[in-house]
Amino acid sequence: MSTFEITLTASELASILATKGTLDSKVSAVFKEKSEKALEMKAPQVTIDFKNLASLDSSAAGMLMFFNYAAKTKGKQINISNASPGVLQVLNRANLGKLVTIR
Repeated sequence: MSTFEITLTASELASILATKGTLDSKVSAVFKEKSEKALEMKAPQVTIDFKNLASLDSSAAGMLMFFNYAAKTKGKQINISNASPGVLQVLNRANLGKLVTIR
């Protein structure tokens, strides 16, 4: 079973989704629930902090693409921060860098 945790904090500038563990299809419901709450907040940006993310798979990249689309329809910008080299590799293979800001 996948181990995954996600917390949501917010400021006026950004909602921050901090992840821990492995992001894959088995935890998509948890990710979807928190990401939808982040989009309901007033902040114009959503930052996904991958500092403690061990790995993600291609299905997670798809979830991020869908999340980005949902954010754009609400006029919000998605940023990804603190991704490890392995996570960056998956994000780059999925061309997410063309859709969201990765720092």
